[in-house]
Amino acid sequence: MRIKARILTKNPGRGDRFTLLILLIVLGLWLGMSYGCVKKVKVSLPRQPLTQEKKVASQQKKSHQPVFLGDRVAVEAKSLVGSPYRYGGRGPKVFDCSGLTSYVYARHGYKLPRRAKDQMTSGHWVPKKRLKPGDLVFFKVSWYKSYHVGIFLGNGRFVHAPRTGKRVEVQRLDNEYYKKRYYTARRVISGG
Repeated sequence: MRIKARILTKNPGRGDRFTLLILLIVLGLWLGMSYGCVKKVKVSLPRQPLTQEKKVASQQKKSHQPVFLGDRVAVEAKSLVGSPYRYGGRGPKVFDCSGLTSYVYARHGYKLPRRAKDQMTSGHWVPKKRLKPGDLVFFKVSWYKSYHVGIFLGNGRFVHAPRTGKRVEVQRLDNEYYKKRYYTARRVISGG
């Protein structure tokens, strides 16, 4: 921007005053920006088009869908809360404890053995303090090696099909009954 310099006389006209005012404002802004006294204006650049992976991640965040497979397993297991218990039930309407876990895992591409005792050989051992959503939690419910299994949800909770006359429910690991009978945990899904 070029401003014509005019020689100011002793009696400047109205146009000269305006020009001088503009010149002083421009000079003040320039000095202020040079020394960081004036707030800088953010310039928005046009957004880059999203790649396919970014679009999927963005849609998952918007729809509040879990990102990790273990989280999706936990969400699916929780969605079955209220389903009736039936010994030997493998879903999709009725479940026993190992039927529930094998049904949910099968829906995510993992084949588990049918019985809780056999499911304890799946994946790898996980310490109780390191449980993640989707991990299998096992309880020894009698002295003659009868086991019970559920799916860990996070925050000390798990989903399981308890027994005849009950429905699939969410329970806490620190519940007195389950705390005494906690046996082990297995992680079938590696990497979350």
